[in-house]
Amino acid sequence: MQAANRFLTDLRASKLSLGIWQFFPAPSVSRTLARCKGINWILIDKEHGNVADSGTLPKNFLIVGCAVKYVNGC
Repeated sequence: MQAANRFLTDLRASKLSLGIWQFFPAPSVSRTLARCKGINWILIDKEHGNVADSGTLPKNFLIVGCAVKYVNGC
């Protein structure tokens, strides 16, 4: 399982990993951020942002579909 975690693999190899924290609830924002060049991961912040638990699944599908690592925030 850990071998499939690109984020952890890059972190342990001291590779540059650029990411974005998403606070906005709209799935279109997730898709736009995931299409940005050079972004390796997106964290959806459900604690400080305006994102409900029920809204994370559609965002997850959009992010993973763009080959960007999805990180689920608390």
